[in-house]
Amino acid sequence: MPVSTTTTTTTTTPLSSPSRAPRLRQQQHGRSGRAPAARLALAALPLVLLAACGGGGGDDEQPVTPPPGTGYTVGGTVAGLGEGRNLVLQVQGADDLTVAANGSFVMGRRFERFTTAVVTVASHPEGQRCSVAQPTQLVREANMTDVSVRCENLPAGTRNLSGVVTGLVPRSPLVLQNNQGDNLTVKADGRFFFNTPVASGAAYAVQVQTQPAGQTCSVANASGTVGSGSDVRSVQVTCTGVPQAAPEGSWAAEYCFQGFDLTTREYLNIVRQGDSRAIVTQGSVTKLFAFCPGPASDALVGQPAESVVLDRQETRGSVTAFWGTQTNSTGNRAVVWARKGPYLCLLPRKTSNQPAPVKDYPTIASVEQDTDEAIQAKACYVKSPS
Repeated sequence: MPVSTTTTTTTTTPLSSPSRAPRLRQQQHGRSGRAPAARLALAALPLVLLAACGGGGGDDEQPVTPPPGTGYTVGGTVAGLGEGRNLVLQVQGADDLTVAANGSFVMGRRFERFTTAVVTVASHPEGQRCSVAQPTQLVREANMTDVSVRCENLPAGTRNLSGVVTGLVPRSPLVLQNNQGDNLTVKADGRFFFNTPVASGAAYAVQVQTQPAGQTCSVANASGTVGSGSDVRSVQVTCTGVPQAAPEGSWAAEYCFQGFDLTTREYLNIVRQGDSRAIVTQGSVTKLFAFCPGPASDALVGQPAESVVLDRQETRGSVTAFWGTQTNSTGNRAVVWARKGPYLCLLPRKTSNQPAPVKDYPTIASVEQDTDEAIQAKACYVKSPS
């Protein structure tokens, strides 16, 4: 059945994906005189946004900028790693670095100054657990060497229980359990470790406690008995997509523009009216002298309505696409709404304040490619707390 929607926006530009810069009229917003609207909650403040504060040095000091394309390295030291064992570290959840001996290490990725690097343990050594002290590094004007990794042997008679997750959509948490407890939240593909070591000779049984949004995950090699000579590393979790319904509720743009004295984030609020119709409000929230995350302090304002009728739906893998026609004062325009995991992407997306380009999506495969690119560019929306 066709799904018709009515869209209200804060601008007269066509309904599209989040803009990468605030509009001039939003910069002129004050703290009063705005239309009343429900406050919208945002995510917790990441350290990366503190980079704008800078620090160190007097007013007459000039920053030392590395040559273009080089940047600064992030590293530190490893201690306690057992002989003949390997530890795998990551930075920003990627760029694996295998460490085979105690001493200094340097991650492979380089960072520009005033950016944040986060070092984590991707895989623990056999029979050990490693922790990272000072994992978050604000890169300033030199190579960073402050990350400290300490490895310790597991308690006598216990082993690690771990496995690998594949197919999980980012930002779509999966919750696993062992023996109906020891809940573990997994947020990305890769190796996972249950928090509690398992006694040698004891049984284990891994199951999915909470499925990720828009996906179903299954567990292979889920149960067995822990041996005395090695960790359990054979659990396999595979996630696949399931068809998703037309979106509804409040959605926040993942990208938030941060200017010198304001931040701007775009929102969608979709209210379904029966099986085939919805009211959609698209607008922006601007906050003065504030970082992007945190509760919204300014109102969401709406302007003239646009109408969208969705008349085709397909699912492939983890992507469900909705084709339709958008109608406003300038005429009709083909649009595609794509859902993948927790994301809602409006295609074709715009990359600045310019209207989105005209593009045809004849197949679900063409939607998949642009959806993945939009998610990587932080040009999609995610469900916003009510």
